[in-house]
Amino acid sequence: MTGPLISTEEHFVSSPLDDGLLIARPADDRLFLFNGTARYIWERLVEGAGESELPGLMAAHYGIDLAQARNDVTDTLRRWRDDGLVRACGIHRHYEVAGLAFDIRHHDAATANVLGPMLAHLESDTARHSALELDLNCRDGAIVLRANGVEIGRAKDWSALIEVLLSELFRSVIDKTDWTMSLHAAAVATAGACVLMPGASGAGKSSLTAALSSLDGMQFVADDLALLAGATLDVVPVPLPIVLKSGAWDALHAILPGLAARTVYRRFGRECRYWTPPLERIAREPMPVKAIVFPRYVQGAATALTPVPALDAFGRITAAPSAVRPPITRDTLEALAQFARDVPAYSLTYGALADARWIIRDLLLT
Repeated sequence: MTGPLISTEEHFVSSPLDDGLLIARPADDRLFLFNGTARYIWERLVEGAGESELPGLMAAHYGIDLAQARNDVTDTLRRWRDDGLVRACGIHRHYEVAGLAFDIRHHDAATANVLGPMLAHLESDTARHSALELDLNCRDGAIVLRANGVEIGRAKDWSALIEVLLSELFRSVIDKTDWTMSLHAAAVATAGACVLMPGASGAGKSSLTAALSSLDGMQFVADDLALLAGATLDVVPVPLPIVLKSGAWDALHAILPGLAARTVYRRFGRECRYWTPPLERIAREPMPVKAIVFPRYVQGAATALTPVPALDAFGRITAAPSAVRPPITRDTLEALAQFARDVPAYSLTYGALADARWIIRDLLLT
């Protein structure tokens, strides 16, 4: 393994106790008690010693056999990795979404093989300071997920862990991004503008987003979380995987090659598959909003696009739900009101994805 075992950005507090050490993270609720040997290893790591150097340092310091020192170091680091105190060995990948750089460290190839395909479109070749370090480890029959060293999830199956991981990514993006309004909404774009699709769960946003993203010239901007940025109120791309529930699979199989082969998970108790468009159809820059569409799937219904007045549209946005970042000023309200006046809004009732996606594409191209 290369690189330091303790992140230089991570903060620990400690206090000597006899020849040992009491250590903790300020954000965690756990205490760790080190004996004298563990304290020696920890202090060498803090000084920047590498894993390969530790056995020799220990053997010289304690006057012990090198093989014994190597075993002691290996056992200690294994426990510390399990507890999230030092970096995991194994597979390390860099990602970026909405300007948030994050890392995922996998203790083994099995965990990397689950998340790798799901997040491949966010992978970055550039190693940079990460605001979020996620660590995945299989321990005692469970998958353990840590964020910046603190355990945030533990489950027997991947479905629950993926929910926690995506929730943590959403939370981190919201914390780190400059936004004025967040909406429960999807968004798709052409090269120059996007259609924003707010709505409650079950309205058909994700299925429609996936279907639209399959068209040449379309780009996937967001599913579930849309952030209107700063003063421009452009939509920040947050292209986390699209969640496609089982009820939409039949309609999407002909549109999305390979969907049937995707692993089936459970999300909030319902079967789903995660899907992302090809890399060339992922939006990378904030997009101005050309139109707002409130989609509603109704089985067997004829496709109908109906204009919605600004006041009604804003009421539907707030019910989606949405949130405005505090402090809310008069300027904020005036900007949002102007946004509602300037951007045309429509209600879209549809019974066939093929019809609905052409209507939204035409809105973007006209």
